Amino acid sequence: MKVAFALTAHYPDDERVYYQQALALKEKQCDIHIISSRLDKSLIQNCYCFNDKDLPKKKVIKKIAFFLSIINPDVIICDTPIAILAASNYKKTNKTVRIIYDVTEWYPTKNTLHDLSYLKKTIKATILFLLLIYSSSKVNNFIFGEYYKSIIFKILYPFKKYMYLPYYSDTSLIPIYKFNDISKECALFYAGNLTKDKGFNSVMDISIKLALKHPNIKFRLNIISNTSKFVYTKKIPENLKIEKNSQLPFLIFCKEIGKNDFFLDLREPDFYNSYSLPIKIFYYMAAGRPVIYSKLKAIQNYISEINQIGYIESPNNINKIIDKISYYIHNQSDYQKDGLYARKLALSKYDWKLIKPNFINFIID
Repeated sequence: MKVAFALTAHYPDDERVYYQQALALKEKQCDIHIISSRLDKSLIQNCYCFNDKDLPKKKVIKKIAFFLSIINPDVIICDTPIAILAASNYKKTNKTVRIIYDVTEWYPTKNTLHDLSYLKKTIKATILFLLLIYSSSKVNNFIFGEYYKSIIFKILYPFKKYMYLPYYSDTSLIPIYKFNDISKECALFYAGNLTKDKGFNSVMDISIKLALKHPNIKFRLNIISNTSKFVYTKKIPENLKIEKNSQLPFLIFCKEIGKNDFFLDLREPDFYNSYSLPIKIFYYMAAGRPVIYSKLKAIQNYISEINQIGYIESPNNINKIIDKISYYIHNQSDYQKDGLYARKLALSKYDWKLIKPNFINFIID
């Protein structure tokens, strides 16, 4: 079977697309091809890339459809309505091809509507939502990354076959390291955009206040982000060191994250964030360290054990988060217990290997 991934929102080496779905299908002797409009070129085999930054959507659709005509796939897995429209255009010449929409993002996205007036935002959101509904009518099947993002499609297309494929990590890629003595040195970790919306300001505030509260502990805030510049005006305590690196290659990211002591993600709990399940939380769990997250509806709904593997709280309640981390510092047996339980859950309940067979059957059958 020949399978093509048509991507306009994801890079060809995306962890879900390449390191999970594509490799799983390769194991079953499928012929895998990836099309991505996110960058000019890729070292991945059988990959067709181009940069759509300055291209009209019609040209993007036409270009993806052209690559599909070269590949001539049996199945096309799409990540956005634009990719679906390209696959639909290709289907005019190959009626038997099966189109699958892998729904992992809200559409329209928050970034699409950013910095628009209320009227323009309403008009654009309506147009894009209608595009979503129209394009979804063209697909044969759905893959849903999480529950909330599936609701509208299950209502509108109740007879289309679907499956849930959560964002579990492949725990075999994530080593677990021995616990550090966090009463002497403590490494905090943040990955993402350096913006208020993603909670970076809260992470900085917590890091500074923790260092001030525990002057005898050496704190380090490890930041992974492609954001080139950020401005933070508050004075950094001497016992807090901040290290920033650009986005790590996926396999290195998996290998290195377990060297940290706490994982922080304190994004603003608006609609988009509250009803989106963060992908990295499963990687942090697999690393065997407590997670400190915003109190998001999606997390509470999906990970029932969240209070046993860390702490969720409103990002506005910074003092409560500091108190929780301080409790862990003074009670390292509980800190280690929660970290080990997170790893245990990742292995027994939230592991990619547990859902991989269902995905393979869904594509091949």
